[in-house]
Amino acid sequence: MKSHSVAPIAPISTREERNKSARVEFDHWRKAHPDFTSAELLENWRRIRAEWGLAHDRSKATLRSA
Repeated sequence: MKSHSVAPIAPISTREERNKSARVEFDHWRKAHPDFTSAELLENWRRIRAEWGLAHDRSKATLRSA
């Protein structure tokens, strides 16, 4: 049996591209889970943004307001 090699996926470099991809992934999640609760929506949006490297660092926000 022959092994198929898959080319590595190039990293998405700009924040704008990552943000767009995260929004597309979130839209797919919403369509797959039409009966979501507010808590599920917020948790999955947070998770997806973290996976795309877009998560807000709350420690920095806390330091600025101190």
